[in-house]
Amino acid sequence: MDSAETAYSPAETMPDVLIPTLNPDDRLCGIVDELHERGIDEIIVVDDGSAPECETVFDELKEKPFCLLVRHDVNRGKGAALRTAFMKYLYEHPGGIGCVTCDDDGQHSVDDIINIAEKFRESPEALLLGQRDFSGSGVPWKSRFGNVLTRTVFRLLAGIRLGDTQTGLRAIPAEVMEESLSIRGNRFEFETEMLLRAWDDGVEFREIPIRTVYLNNNAGTHFHPVRDAVRIYRVILWHLFRQVFRFSLTGMTSAMVDFFTFLMLTQLISMDNRKLQIALAAIPARLCSATLNFLLNRYWVFYTQPKNRSNLGFSALGYLLLSLFIFGTSTGMVMLSSYFIPYKFVPYAKAVIDTLLFVVSYLFQKLVVFRMSDRRRAAVSGRKKARKNGQ
Repeated sequence: MDSAETAYSPAETMPDVLIPTLNPDDRLCGIVDELHERGIDEIIVVDDGSAPECETVFDELKEKPFCLLVRHDVNRGKGAALRTAFMKYLYEHPGGIGCVTCDDDGQHSVDDIINIAEKFRESPEALLLGQRDFSGSGVPWKSRFGNVLTRTVFRLLAGIRLGDTQTGLRAIPAEVMEESLSIRGNRFEFETEMLLRAWDDGVEFREIPIRTVYLNNNAGTHFHPVRDAVRIYRVILWHLFRQVFRFSLTGMTSAMVDFFTFLMLTQLISMDNRKLQIALAAIPARLCSATLNFLLNRYWVFYTQPKNRSNLGFSALGYLLLSLFIFGTSTGMVMLSSYFIPYKFVPYAKAVIDTLLFVVSYLFQKLVVFRMSDRRRAAVSGRKKARKNGQ
């Protein structure tokens, strides 16, 4: 272990807590008071355009010296409230480790909030997520179904395995907060895109079990099951589409390089043995196109920050083995198909086979070849700790 890592020591004080709120009741004041009594020095509350009848709650919060109240004139959405809270924290605490976010309706117990805060204080480079258990009988069916669907979509389309993608109890490193300021979504999709960006940047994710509390069958939630779900899935699909489009573009570019390199070499190489001539032209052409494709995929399609990239040797070996598999499978399946269908339909069969293999290639490169392993994410997180401690 690096000596700098060994010398790392946790933050002396507990991280601040951020609470976005809309039309709160007296429970919010109770949560704020109890958090302060349990060691939280500062709580930032963002009023996202609450109704006038909630003014007594905010008047009480104003009187608390440890509570920093920020207000929106109109309702902008939870994402906008979090963005405002992030900006306020980063402005007030330059160089801070980050914050814990929680909801305002009592569905996050103070014990769980404090537990997340303590774990974050010990490991402030990881993004901690409070994980609820949706298997209990008291969980509303809409919440159970929505979480199962969203985490399945996350896993299949984004390659992120999480047990609770919509938890509002999170410990967020300062660098993730800074990166999230440029997210344009203002509602619940903000938190989804924050996870996607943090994952792409190599941030380590950790899930911490928390109590699953639904008050009055979750009647106080501001989450719209259709409208907000559509926004969330749109963010995930756009993230996927953007990557697939780039992947397709690099594939077409590499194919053109392969074709024109082959064409040029067949003109430059002159010999009577046509088979040897074709081989001498095809092999360098394929090597050039494959190298270009690998570099484009590594540094553009599946881009991560240089300090967070997967090992070059591992990625190159994985890409080589995948290329051999794709080439061999395509050739073998096309030859096999010729035994079962008329020869005139073989080119169409090849188009179908290559399309399926295109999907296989994309998923394998995303999830294996260029994916940062959990171990590497932890190592990156450890280096960040050591570097921050050295400063």
